[in-house]
Amino acid sequence: MAQWALLTGPKGCGKSTQALEIVRRLREAGLRVEGFVQAGTIDSLERKGYDLVRLHNEQRLELARPGSQERPGEEAFCSWVFRQSAFGVARDWAMEDGPGADVIVVDEVSKLEAAGKGHHDVISWGLGREDVKVMLLCVRADQLFWVMEKFGLEQEPSAMMEVPAEPEGLREFAEALVERCTGAQG
Repeated sequence: MAQWALLTGPKGCGKSTQALEIVRRLREAGLRVEGFVQAGTIDSLERKGYDLVRLHNEQRLELARPGSQERPGEEAFCSWVFRQSAFGVARDWAMEDGPGADVIVVDEVSKLEAAGKGHHDVISWGLGREDVKVMLLCVRADQLFWVMEKFGLEQEPSAMMEVPAEPEGLREFAEALVERCTGAQG
């Protein structure tokens, strides 16, 4: 079973931005990092939304837009309308890119995943892998208990960081993940 690491903080605090910085640092240290983050978007009408960004090649896919009006293939959840097919594509990305990765990143884990939806299947798949060293979960702080309960995350995480973090905290977090993946002492 893969170990898990945690990036946590309140909604809108910069978890995705910090996750991308961690990815950069891990890759500079020679680790293979896969998965995806959720990037905020603004459309031509200045409406906020979210896209999934594949870490492997920066491919983007529309995930959610504000609203409550569902169309076929969409589901409203917490004032957002999610494209259900996007979760399947993210799962496929992880299953294609993830085997043998040192770290798999799953960003913006919250009540959707705790309810068995969203990226639930990717997290379950990744945590069950023996060829993946660490699953890095970016979890909203107010959802942490539910996520840990849902996925049976009883052991301590390999590394944990609250966002926003100072540069020193980012460095220490990245070093802890490198050490976990390589066994090297920093």
